[in-house]
Order: sequence, then structure tokens, then C-alpha cells
Amino acid sequence: MDLKKAKVRKAVAALFSLLKKNKKSMFIDEAEKIHLQFTFKKVPNVKNKTLHLNLPHSLKRDTVDVCLFVKDLNKKKRDFDPSIHHYKELLDKHDISFVTEVIPLKCLKTDYKPYEAKRILSDRFDVYLADKCIIRLLPDYLGKAFYGRKRLPIGVNMSASDLKKELLQALDNSHCYISGRGPCSMCTVAHSEMKAEHVVDNVIAAANQIATGIPGGPVNIKNIYIKTEGSMSIPLFFSTDDGDVVLPRQERKVEDNDSEEITTILGAKVKVSRFGDVKIIQEKRVAEDEDLDLDSLTAKKKFKSAQAKTSKKSSMAPSKSKSVALKQKTLKSGIKQPKKSKKQKTKS
Repeated sequence: MDLKKAKVRKAVAALFSLLKKNKKSMFIDEAEKIHLQFTFKKVPNVKNKTLHLNLPHSLKRDTVDVCLFVKDLNKKKRDFDPSIHHYKELLDKHDISFVTEVIPLKCLKTDYKPYEAKRILSDRFDVYLADKCIIRLLPDYLGKAFYGRKRLPIGVNMSASDLKKELLQALDNSHCYISGRGPCSMCTVAHSEMKAEHVVDNVIAAANQIATGIPGGPVNIKNIYIKTEGSMSIPLFFSTDDGDVVLPRQERKVEDNDSEEITTILGAKVKVSRFGDVKIIQEKRVAEDEDLDLDSLTAKKKFKSAQAKTSKKSSMAPSKSKSVALKQKTLKSGIKQPKKSKKQKTKS
């Protein structure tokens, strides 16, 4: 990525002058994050990709508030206090004092289930760290309050031998999140309390790493801006080349769905293919299915067999209503029914 240092210095100086004007009008004097915003010519064909950016100057501040998401020690028990005590002792053992709060997964599931609670949590801390073994579960627990606002937790290895170095490395460097849903992305590269020359070095290092890490390479970058959350965007780079960007192809893995239970047919399962074909699978051994009630199944079979026997008997013997109807017809016609002889009575 060809970013000229003199041009980056001018943009950083202009950004710092804007921050000074904003601070005069505001009573709160806090450090603001400086972001690097860039747009693509073609949307990368990736989904939720994270680029790890190694910056020459640390982003960590003395007054930063850090939240750590950890896994549960015992998944069966509802109480999550033992997990909090365990990880706090682990942090004290490695002389880590910059973590403000430890939150296990069960605490997220119970105390932070409403959206308003998640939104308040996303504004409480500056940086969010998470154990790598639970990072894939967090989108379901945190939702749009975090991932919609790009408040993404940074994955760390909690079983590392040098845990303090692992956490400091996550706080010192930055991460760029590419969703693959739009042409724009943004990452944090500095803050307003840093020296201007340090901000320039971080901007150039981050831009070069992003250009080489995205699909399509540096040719796919259309423009780059530098900004804070409340300031206007200051341009750093514009691409005048309208050449075609070739994105690498990704093979799409298509798998058929597993068969699921069907309630309308007893002891059967339904399977839908990727083409929309529906296939009903009848299980041979119904007794092996644990979800079926075998007592009710045998009772139904007995009831059906008894019903079949009674229907056979009724078909063999003439019904009373038919005999009564025959007698009424003979009386109306005046034909006398032949009397049974003695021999016929004895036979009957």
C-alpha cells in the first residue's frame, strides 16, 4: 500500500485540530478513539473475517476499563459465582490488575438476557476480551447490542503459560472485522492521548496489513479515511484505477439436512434434501425409539385387534333390525311365513 508519510501527517494534524475545537465545546475531557475507515471496490467474499493488526505503538491506556468473558466451570449448576472466583484468583496469580470485571456465560444468559441490559453492558467498558473456546458462542449471547455496533470481543487464550503477556498483546494491538455484507469497514488504530507521530506510524502499519489481508489485495481498496466517533472523515487515499478486481473463488459446501421426527406418522422421520425433495423414512424397529410411549402403542394395537374381531362377528350374524324389517314386509303383503316343523325345531 503506497501511503505517503507526509500526507498522513497532514491528515493527523487536521484531525487533532478538530479534536481541540470539539474539546472546548465539551466539558468532559476524555481520550477519543481514532479509526481507520476504508471502502472496497468489490465486497469481499468472506463472512465475519477478523484481521489481527500488529501496531508499532500500544493502544493501551492507564484508565482503560476491560471486561473479560469466560466459560463456566460447572455447566450443570446454576450458580456462576465459583467461576468468577476461580478466574479472579487466576488473574491475581499472574499479577494482572487491569481487568475490571469477569463475566461467565451463565451470567450473560441470566442477568443480561434483555436487550436493554446488553446495550448498557456494551457501553460500560472500553475493551472486551473473551476466552477463545467460547468466542463462537458469544454472538448468540451478546446479539446486535455488541455485534451490530462493532463492539467485538477480542479472543485470548486463558490457558496460556504467560497469561499477562497474552492479555497485554490483545490490548496493545488492534483487530479489523470484515462482515462481507457491505463495502465499508473500520478499525481502531490510535487514540487522542497518543503523540501525532505515533498515530502516523500506526495508521501506515494498519493500512498496509489490511491491504494485504483482504480478498483482492491492495487493488480492491477504493479509498481510506481517518476519523473519530464524533468528527468528520479526513481522506488519506483515493484510487483512480478502475481496473477489474479478481476475488478468489471459495468452494461452497452444501450438505443435506439431517432427518427429523414427524408427528403425523408414528415411528417415522422426514428428510428434506437441498433440492427441496421430501422423503419419509419409516423406521423398522419402533421399540428402539426412546421418545415413543410403548405402553400406549401396545394398547392401540390391542384395541384395533379387538375392534376387528367384533366387526367379523357382526358380519357373520344377521342384525336384529334386518329381521324386523323382513317381518313387517311379509305382514303388509299378506304372505304367511311358513311354520317350522318339529323336525326343523329339533334340528335347530
